[in-house]
Amino acid sequence: EMKHLFRFHGRRSEDGTWTLIEEEWHHILKVLRLQSGDRIEVSDGQGWVAQASLGELSKSQGSFNVDRETLVPKPAKHTELTLGLGILKPQGLDDFIPGLVELGVNRLILIPFLGMDRSRVSDKLLDRWQRQIVSASKQAKAAWFPELQVAKGLDAFLEAASAYPVRYLLDPDGQSIARGATVEPVLAVIGSEGGWHETELMKFEEQGFQKLRLKTNILRATTAVLATAAILRQSMGEC
Repeated sequence: EMKHLFRFHGRRSEDGTWTLIEEEWHHILKVLRLQSGDRIEVSDGQGWVAQASLGELSKSQGSFNVDRETLVPKPAKHTELTLGLGILKPQGLDDFIPGLVELGVNRLILIPFLGMDRSRVSDKLLDRWQRQIVSASKQAKAAWFPELQVAKGLDAFLEAASAYPVRYLLDPDGQSIARGATVEPVLAVIGSEGGWHETELMKFEEQGFQKLRLKTNILRATTAVLATAAILRQSMGEC
């Protein structure tokens, strides 16, 4: 029976040398208490995954020997699922980032909305969410870490959105999500807790966003985000 291999975040240099991100040693030595000779996996989040054995270990660091490595191809363009999100309260994002990684969302774009308190998107919070993405990617054994971006504003977001052939806006007055495989990259937008302002909704419409609704009761923002990601991922190609 194959033993479960814990996966850690590392860096792979151009000459093929691997190093572990420093805080991972704390996890290996203090939390999991792994021993010399134990096997681990190391991923750089850019497709490279190595299987390795732990070498000599000290109290705070150690060494490891790579046995083999694989380059997992980047997900094909037509399978890309991007979610645009009116920036929720920080706790809201904490609640669903791991789920989005598990569901195979490739990119998460946070969209400032009218009257938003800018403290919802501080550097400290972005760093926290980036760490959550890394942690969830290791857990889900995702070789490519999803991207986290913050749009400068709605207009800048909509300008960039024209690059996506399939654009959806989650809206209670929309059509229900059609079954059948989509073979193009998808961008789906979900509002924050209070929804979008009328002027913002008009801008989405002008940019050709198709309104979609979920056949459910009224959902909290966090539930709506995960439900949308799951339904769209099932209707698309493999991630």
